Amino acid sequence: MAKLILSLAGEYVEEYKLVQESTRIGRRPHNDIQVDHLAVSGEHAVVRQKGQHYVLNDLDSTNGVTVNGQRVSRHVLQDGDQIRIGKHIFRFCVDNKATFAPASAKPFEKTVLLMPPGSKPLMKPSAPAPAPVASKPAAPVISKPAVAPAAASVAVAPPAAVPARKVGVVKVLTGANAGRELVLNKPSTTLGRTGSQVAVITRQPQGYVISHVEGPRKPCVNGHDIDMIQLKEEDLIELVGVKMAFFFRDQA
Repeated sequence: MAKLILSLAGEYVEEYKLVQESTRIGRRPHNDIQVDHLAVSGEHAVVRQKGQHYVLNDLDSTNGVTVNGQRVSRHVLQDGDQIRIGKHIFRFCVDNKATFAPASAKPFEKTVLLMPPGSKPLMKPSAPAPAPVASKPAAPVISKPAVAPAAASVAVAPPAAVPARKVGVVKVLTGANAGRELVLNKPSTTLGRTGSQVAVITRQPQGYVISHVEGPRKPCVNGHDIDMIQLKEEDLIELVGVKMAFFFRDQA
């Protein structure tokens, strides 16, 4: 059975089984899944079952819907898809055994075998043994068993994590609050101006992530408009006309 697992700022909230032909998501109480937040439209999106598939549709919401970081108006859902509505994340699952994991969770290591298990290396046939010397019988030859080469493996490096004993900091560079520093020691920190442009920075296991929450204009990081991106040392953020710098600092 398919279901949606809701999380906020990386923390599990609730799960919803998709037992109806259509499941509506929005801020108003009559929705099947109510998300009471200003960034969510009254009727924001709907998930409809079409045979063996589930299709997500944006209901002309103000702030839109993203799936795996890409804004969509219609999307055929796949197991594990991450749906973002406002500041909330819905994980689509089709396995009853599926358990909640934050969007950032990834395997730390994976081994890829380049040689199929049980395969043997190709060997050239051995040359015929020389004829024995007439005066002496040929000494028995004891051969060592061939050792198959170990299967090659490729290890995938773990995602970048928050440096040990470090905390993220945003420093305002322009405007009336120039010089002010904001220490990101909470699970989430909201920036911007309500009704104009709002973003949230969340602290996750692999680092700090900035996401667009509301407003027609998206946040700008290093000169590029973004929906959601992981912040790096010395990234330049621009929001409601104010420029800010992100960096790490040793915790007290």
